[in-house]
Amino acid sequence: MPSDKQYNDAVNTVCDDLEKVDCYVLDVVEPDNFEGHIVYFRHGSRQIEIFAEKEERFFDIGYRINLAENIGQSIDFEPNEEQPDLFGKKVSPETAVGYHKLAEIPTDQMRDFTYQLGMHLSSPFTSYQLSTDNDGVVYSYAVWKKLFPYERDYTLRRLEEAIQAVVSVGVNANRFVNRVLQSDFLEGESTHIEDNKSVKEEDTID
Repeated sequence: MPSDKQYNDAVNTVCDDLEKVDCYVLDVVEPDNFEGHIVYFRHGSRQIEIFAEKEERFFDIGYRINLAENIGQSIDFEPNEEQPDLFGKKVSPETAVGYHKLAEIPTDQMRDFTYQLGMHLSSPFTSYQLSTDNDGVVYSYAVWKKLFPYERDYTLRRLEEAIQAVVSVGVNANRFVNRVLQSDFLEGESTHIEDNKSVKEEDTID
């Protein structure tokens, strides 16, 4: 495990390097569920995040899409006064509405969508995660790639390649989802996944 100095130096170096590759650091936070930091930054119109856990020899770069929230934003509804709760977590009203809309989709149709989405998220250079409930309803997805800031061969180019890898796969998945959402998948509801519609960790329900 890296020392505190090595860890802090690595986080600071990566944050400085993000600015050098035309990214803009939005925030650096200490999460409650692990020891370390999450770096939120913008790459063009897209929000990306870096999970920097102290006990690991690598950082995770992730591009995440809250599918439920995107769908909820396309639906007219009257929000409740209390913040909604899903799976024991507080979420945005849009996320709750979108999730319940997704939960109405027939099981076989959702199963086919999940399989196809996984195919579009698959890449030999990245990993991915589909967040589903116990019934298999997909409500968010993410693309991840490891970054090794402690290694001698870490460079700006390595950072750029990692960012480009997750963005490329994520955009490919977004295009597929958009095609599906423009069909009758949601029984008449129409929405669109914007490339910059990522979320901070506290907004997710995975």
